[in-house]
This record gives sequence, C-alpha cells and structure tokens, in this order.
Amino acid sequence: MGNNNSLVRCVSLARPELSNNTADAQRLKRALEMELGTGEVFLPLSILATLPEKLRQWNHRIKCVVFKQGAGWSVAAVKDPENNGGLTGIAADIGTTRVVLRLVDLE
Repeated sequence: MGNNNSLVRCVSLARPELSNNTADAQRLKRALEMELGTGEVFLPLSILATLPEKLRQWNHRIKCVVFKQGAGWSVAAVKDPENNGGLTGIAADIGTTRVVLRLVDLE
C-alpha cells in the first residue's frame, strides 16, 4: 500500500507475548496511528467483536479500510491482506434535482 492517499492500509502487528500482553485493539490502533500520522483512530464494536479471530487467521497482518472523521480516522472494515481483489466504495452526490452515484477504487 504505497499510496499515502489510499483509504486502504495494510499493517502488521506484533504477536502478543507474555512480556507484552497489549490487547489486539490497542495494538491495531497504535499501528494505524503510526501509519496515518494521527493520534486518534476509532474502531467500531462491529470490528472489535471479530478482531482477535481475524488477526490470528491472517497471521497478525490486516488490511483496514479507513476514512477521515473529524480530527482522527475511523476504521470502516477489515479485510484479509492476502486477498488481492479490489476494494470499491460508492461516492454519492445528493443535489436538489438529481442524485449521482459513482464507484470509487478505495485503494
């Protein structure tokens, strides 16, 4: 993910150890804060619920779809980092007389 304007970031996390038993969510937040250059990353409950299982399944690497929210960033989804399929989103422009939708390559 060499593109700094990308809304998709792939990060690798240190494995939990007895000497460093930081929670998975904290390790992910810290890695994303460094990657995005911010001090605030929000992880919704829907992602936190399955995060430990997915991190172990994906060998502690994770692809995160992020978006700017106020002064920080929010994680919208997490994906398998080995899945090379494209990640797309929809941009919507709601005007007074028409609605325009456009597919956007998030990567």
